[in-house]
Amino acid sequence: AISWRKSKFEKTGDGSRLTHGGEAGVTPSRFVNWVVLKDLETGAKLAFINTHYISGAWNGEHPERQERWRTHNTVVREVVAELRGRGLPVVLVGDFNRALSQDIPGMNHLNTAGVSGVPIDQIYVTVGIGTGPAERLEKYGSDHFAYTATVRY
Repeated sequence: AISWRKSKFEKTGDGSRLTHGGEAGVTPSRFVNWVVLKDLETGAKLAFINTHYISGAWNGEHPERQERWRTHNTVVREVVAELRGRGLPVVLVGDFNRALSQDIPGMNHLNTAGVSGVPIDQIYVTVGIGTGPAERLEKYGSDHFAYTATVRY
């Protein structure tokens, strides 16, 4: 899910792409979801993408899941390229289930302050709209930390 402040942004577009179907006892269906938001004050638009990759593909337990992870990664790159091709600044967030920074054309991975290496929850922004670092917050009842970062679009 993606949420935003209606007092600050208006949704002008959205979409979702299936990356792979689910399999009982392995994974639910996985998607790449996005919204295009217009800043009510400035009129500037921003694309925001959220996704959650298959678990266990890179931890040595389930190498048979790596192909699904790669397929998911291909869809993420396609969605980023499509939105950037529209001239939109892009923010990509998600649980990548892999502690490896991706080389996504035109995007910067934001390091996380106080965290050595790359966590599995990651933030990427179009080159030039944010330099980071991201900040790790509390878990707020989740099994993962929340994160925050500032972008200027």
